[in-house]
Amino acid sequence: MRLNSGGSRTRAYHMNCIAGFEKAAAFETSGGYTSPQMRTVREARLTTSLVMVVCCGIAGGTVVDSATGQARAGIRTVSGKVTRIPAFCGGKPLADRIDRPVVAVPYANKRFHVIKGSTDTPSRQIVLSFTSDSTGRFSFRVPAGVYAILVDEQVQPADASRYESRFVKMDRTCFAAWWAKPYDDLRVGISNIEELNFEFTQRCFIDLDIPCLHYDGPLPQGEGSAVGANHVACQP
Repeated sequence: MRLNSGGSRTRAYHMNCIAGFEKAAAFETSGGYTSPQMRTVREARLTTSLVMVVCCGIAGGTVVDSATGQARAGIRTVSGKVTRIPAFCGGKPLADRIDRPVVAVPYANKRFHVIKGSTDTPSRQIVLSFTSDSTGRFSFRVPAGVYAILVDEQVQPADASRYESRFVKMDRTCFAAWWAKPYDDLRVGISNIEELNFEFTQRCFIDLDIPCLHYDGPLPQGEGSAVGANHVACQP
């Protein structure tokens, strides 16, 4: 087994580990032990040396199988939460919410997809999909590497018309740019990634999280009507 070194410090670490293992292995296999008891000690020490070099590989990062030459990257856990800022779409606000800032709430059942690389193209490869639970939490495991995260609409064909309705229309230029740019980049290294926070803003009369949609229908009448959130500037 050999170790894949990614930098000067990592290479030095690996070299020290391997040098220590080679010295130990050379001594234990030199034939200096003669009695059955001492041979047992030799075998135990050789086993310890083997464990030591495996631990070096785990601590240092990617392990390369000497038989195949293929990297066997460590599996990391990625976890976090999804939240959404609710919209006020007209009518009279509840008394206990007047003059209070709007806070994000857990966004349950929001679906995402992880792809290799950092660009969304029709030929991209989906590695896995995950969905937030009832509390907005999510967790998944992937090998170390460079990935991107897409929302559900970004894995569908880039057809803006499928999301339009009588009163909900799409900015086509905005949609093309939004579809091609992943929701988030994900670079997984030697450590787990925790407490990611994906936040969305709910908009009145629009069920999807595509920022390029806008509502052009009738607005509710009455005290406190406010639906300005429908005309959010596109920021793909």
